[in-house]
Order: sequence, then C-alpha cells, then structure tokens
Amino acid sequence: MLAATSALLVMMCVAGCGGRRTSSGTRENAEPIAGAAKNAEPGEISTDELKRYPNEEYQASIVQILAHRDRYHGKNVQIEGYLLVRFEGTAIYLSKDDAEYGIARNGFSVTFDGRAVPYKGLAGPTEYDRKYVLIEGTFDKQDRGHMSAWQGTIRNVTRVVELDRRK
Repeated sequence: MLAATSALLVMMCVAGCGGRRTSSGTRENAEPIAGAAKNAEPGEISTDELKRYPNEEYQASIVQILAHRDRYHGKNVQIEGYLLVRFEGTAIYLSKDDAEYGIARNGFSVTFDGRAVPYKGLAGPTEYDRKYVLIEGTFDKQDRGHMSAWQGTIRNVTRVVELDRRK
C-alpha cells in the first residue's frame, strides 16, 4: 500500500503538481497572507500563518525534490515531512515508516542554523524529534549527509514548525 501511494505521488509530481507558475514566476494558486512580510523575523508570523505562508521561490514536496534534485539545488525550499533528530543522522523523511525503517532514499539530511533555530547539543532541536514538521532551508544535492546516506541535505534550516494532526 505504501509503495503504491509513493509511486502515485511520484507520478503526479513528475507530471507537474504544485501549482502553475505565472510569467512573473509566482505560483498561481499561492495566496500570500495579508500583512505578512516576506523577510519577517521568526516569531513575527503566527504558527498558523507560517504553515500557510508560501515560500515564493520553491514550495516543493519531498517527492518533487527527489524527482528533480537538479532543479532545486541551491534553492530555498519549504517542505513538510517526518523529522528524526540524531547525532550524525538528523533527517527529514517522506513518512514516519520511512524514518523508522531507515529508508534514506526517501529523505534528506538536515542541518540547522543555530542562530535561527536555537538548540543544545550536537544533533539539533530535540523538541521536534519524531514529529511531522514544516522546515525551510536551502537544498544541496551534493551534500548527502553522514556516510552519503540520503538524497541531499536541507542546509541552514531557519524555520521549524510542528504540524498539527488534522481531525
């Protein structure tokens, strides 16, 4: 079931999911939040607004980045996934199952900007460990994390928001 769902997601994204870009480069279906500044400081935007506020460069899914790593290399991305925070193994995955079974092909290594997302220790902000989150950082297809295990790295993560379970 999980394999069939993943295959369907990949086929949809390769076919061009994610909204159409206009001639100005913005997404047609993106709706900026009134009064939200593009370069707002962390804490100036509420958690609900942050989850809805589009990253104007690339608001991509993990599947889209996996399918088109070259397109996103060096770009700011905002993605949602399941985060594991571990020494030499902090990563975001497509699903909880991928993380628990160590399926690194469905994930990216993650490094945090310690000034934007403060944490203690070497691994990262442990309050987000084993949670579905939204993160924003820069995608690097060449850095594949510790032991080159993942499909790239989301570097310098500047924003992390825990996602709420839909009821």
